[in-house]
Amino acid sequence: MSATQFESKQVPGGEALRLQQIRKTYGAADAGGVVALQDITLSVAAGEFLTVIGPSGCGKSTFLQIVAGLMPATSGRIEVGTREVNGPPEGLVYLFQQYTKSLLPWRRVIDNVAFAVEHRGDLSPRERRRYCEHYLELVGLADAAQRFPRELSGGMQQRVAIARALAAQPRVLLLDEPFSSVDALTRLELHRLMLRLWEQQRFTAVLVTHDVDEAVFLSDRIAVLSARPSTIGEVVETGLPRPRDRIITPEQPRFLELRHYLLERLLSGAAHEH
Repeated sequence: MSATQFESKQVPGGEALRLQQIRKTYGAADAGGVVALQDITLSVAAGEFLTVIGPSGCGKSTFLQIVAGLMPATSGRIEVGTREVNGPPEGLVYLFQQYTKSLLPWRRVIDNVAFAVEHRGDLSPRERRRYCEHYLELVGLADAAQRFPRELSGGMQQRVAIARALAAQPRVLLLDEPFSSVDALTRLELHRLMLRLWEQQRFTAVLVTHDVDEAVFLSDRIAVLSARPSTIGEVVETGLPRPRDRIITPEQPRFLELRHYLLERLLSGAAHEH
């Protein structure tokens, strides 16, 4: 199977995501329960790259797990495309922060990627192997196919996790601080890789991060969560041209303006919480 045939098998683009009045309460509300999320309403366009930021402890990961169907909301409705989310929906893939826990240590790199497509009946064993090699090529790890995760650096392990996520052909990719556990230089390389792959495949991306620079650099829009009980304080258009350059883009006036504004919002939110 050629690279062109692989690309023709890709799901074309992403799907819209809609959250309506999402509320999450831990414990009974009438018995002093804790309200983590309160009336979250948000729409993400198909193929958009949206990032969610907020003060520490505001419920960003809870938000993402509810979107993924991994945790039920107390009330509200979530839709991916035209389908309501009542559990992990088809076409939605979750990329975790801790790559060391998401990879299967007893499997070689190519077999970790294959885990995403082992259920597919439209690929023969040979096609499945070539398919996985294609995704390893996309993330620059073709030469590491037969190695085990423990033999790779942290950045390389996260590349394997990204390859596996993309091999699942996501229409919506949820990213839970996936770049926070690697060193600064590797983080910049992974940012560039993620943008290149997103521009090629145009899945809908929703990133949760505490890193304002990362949010501004990657996103079309940024949703700002308040301190708990969390609501969406505002949604900001980044207004930065694409493609973006990891050296030039952060020097642009709009980048610096938005970075300063969002940092002030987060710091004032954290101060209000305390």
